[in-house]
Amino acid sequence: MKVPNLLGGLIGGMVGFAAGLVFSWFVMVIPLQANLNARERALQDWDRQQRAEREAIESIKTISAEELRKWVATVDEQNQRFATLERLAHEQEMRLVGPSLELVVIAAVVVLGVVALLVFMLRDANAVAATTLDTIATLAPEQMIHVAIVARLPTPPTMPSLDVPPGTSHDQTP
Repeated sequence: MKVPNLLGGLIGGMVGFAAGLVFSWFVMVIPLQANLNARERALQDWDRQQRAEREAIESIKTISAEELRKWVATVDEQNQRFATLERLAHEQEMRLVGPSLELVVIAAVVVLGVVALLVFMLRDANAVAATTLDTIATLAPEQMIHVAIVARLPTPPTMPSLDVPPGTSHDQTP
């Protein structure tokens, strides 16, 4: 019978244990150590901010009335500048939202120009029509004009007789 080699099993167990420790170190300890370092830095920053706040509170408690007035005046001046900038930005935004005054004026001038052009065209057309009627009136005999005027009236006035004596023509005027 052979005796089992206990030394090989013991060495194998120690190597396995060491490999498990190294694996655990790289998988768990190093990431947790990085996390703890980040937390420590955050706590140090927080402590530094707390000290700075305490110092600021102490300096505010020890500030003189004159310095406080200057500080309030500076804050008021900054608030006024901010309000001015805000008002200017609002005005600019309102100008960008609606049509500009120049565009409205241009549109009004164009509309007035078209209306004036139509008025002048109609006036010229009426002048030409009036000239044509005058020309026709000078060429037509008076009785013909009277008949045309009477035909347009709603109630005809008394008309002179249109009977033409025999031997006279319509183009002769008395």
